[in-house]
Amino acid sequence: MKRNESLLGNIDWGLFIVFLVMVFMGVANVYSAAFNPKHPELFDFSQKYGKQIMWVGISMFLGLLVFLIDASIYRKFAIPIYLFCLVLLVIVLFMPSVNGAHAWLGIGSLGIQPAEFAKIGTAIALASYVNSINVNQQNVNTVIIANIILLLPMSLILLQPDAGTFVVF
Repeated sequence: MKRNESLLGNIDWGLFIVFLVMVFMGVANVYSAAFNPKHPELFDFSQKYGKQIMWVGISMFLGLLVFLIDASIYRKFAIPIYLFCLVLLVIVLFMPSVNGAHAWLGIGSLGIQPAEFAKIGTAIALASYVNSINVNQQNVNTVIIANIILLLPMSLILLQPDAGTFVVF
């Protein structure tokens, strides 16, 4: 099969349209659940639905940036990204509790949950590891190493405790 070298030619348009429909449905659900008659504007950033729209826009922009980065960069930096995520998961254990869990890093008024980045970092590290082994090299040791790549962040997430994210792994 001939590979399409154009940026738009590499997009799975059917999947992308389904994604956009799901995003639209999510924003519509937040809008309907948090509707405030005093602030009916969809783009009112003081309301939950306005903030949701803002984060959808930021996420779309960041997704475009991730899409534009060459895949070799991910292979090259898989281990540093994974280790950075592990360090964040350790740091978050020493942060103040938010609703009974040590799962958030506060940066000003913004809070981030390193476990969300750990999902991506772990997936990249695991994909890089699996890509580096030959099918004929698979043995008990390769399976153990792959499981260790998964179990390290899972253990740190369970210590937070964040069982929901733990289950995702």
